[in-house]
Amino acid sequence: MRPWQGCEEETLNRAASLLQEALSLLSGSGPGLLPAVSDEDRLIRLPEVLRLTGMCRSALYEQMSRGQFPRSVKIGPRAASWSARAVRSWISDRIAE
Repeated sequence: MRPWQGCEEETLNRAASLLQEALSLLSGSGPGLLPAVSDEDRLIRLPEVLRLTGMCRSALYEQMSRGQFPRSVKIGPRAASWSARAVRSWISDRIAE
């Protein structure tokens, strides 16, 4: 076995895992993830917003400044979060386009 073969297999396994997670998000059956259909709202932090949207931090903040992404909510002097419902709605709007 070549040294890079293990990395390649690990990368493929990670990609398969991410694809499975994305499919479960779309079907609304993801374990511990935001449900696709729910009246529940909660505050989520930046790393989760970035993971759910697939955006990088700078793109997210640029879209917020343009009014194209939900605004963050201050939860402390140095902490911000987003409404999970607003982020889910934004994702749904992108999928519907």
